[in-house]
Amino acid sequence: MTDLPVDELLTRLRAALGREFGEIRFWGFAVVRPSDRSWRLESVEREGSTLLLELRDMAGPPLPALLSLDRPIGLTVSAHGLTFERAVRLGFDGHEAWPDADGRHYGLATPRGTGRFEIQGLPALTLQA
Repeated sequence: MTDLPVDELLTRLRAALGREFGEIRFWGFAVVRPSDRSWRLESVEREGSTLLLELRDMAGPPLPALLSLDRPIGLTVSAHGLTFERAVRLGFDGHEAWPDADGRHYGLATPRGTGRFEIQGLPALTLQA
């Protein structure tokens, strides 16, 4: 895990362009379930302290979807995927998540409703092949 400024995170993420991910999780919650869909990392940009990852659904329309990470910390890049240990807010495809002030829980809003769950030491964001 490395704590890097946003510009350095961008450089590391650009090396992952073209990789495909079949699983996207916010603190363990499956935003995209394993084997549900495949998303390819098309581009990464910075908007202030927010990283924007443009993902393309390999089975869907050609329009990309944006995955946003506000103030991400702790990027790990491996053969299996990408992991961010912390973020202030995450958003993707109608889902949003944010840590509570207590640091032990996170809030989650999905198209089906909202909830509050324990973080249980899980990373903020996981994109896994």
